Amino acid sequence: MAKPDLKLKFGMRIRGLREALGMTQDELAEKIGRGVDTVSNIERGVYGTPIDVAGRIATALKVNLSELFSFDDEAQPAAGREHRRIVQSLTAILNGLDMKSLLAIKEVIEASVKLTGRRSGRSHR
Repeated sequence: MAKPDLKLKFGMRIRGLREALGMTQDELAEKIGRGVDTVSNIERGVYGTPIDVAGRIATALKVNLSELFSFDDEAQPAAGREHRRIVQSLTAILNGLDMKSLLAIKEVIEASVKLTGRRSGRSHR
């Protein structure tokens, strides 16, 4: 199976991050100052995008610019990709919260993990 080209990978990444935030193409277009047709074409890999527009996309999606170019999902097994998708979705949600809310959520997560007595085998940053 042929690997998707860079524009398609980039577009798929944008779509995934946008959907994880529950954002529509119209909303993203408004935030980056472009038309919805441009967002659609970027997501489908029809258009590439200038770096300044990529920067606005990253800001709108609440990620670092470098995260738009993180395409290593294809090398992971399906369970790993799902894990990464969920973590990215949670990260996108948490990026918009204030410190008080983050600390409260952290306490809830830590209590939940302690209650279940389970921890992932993954390393923690």
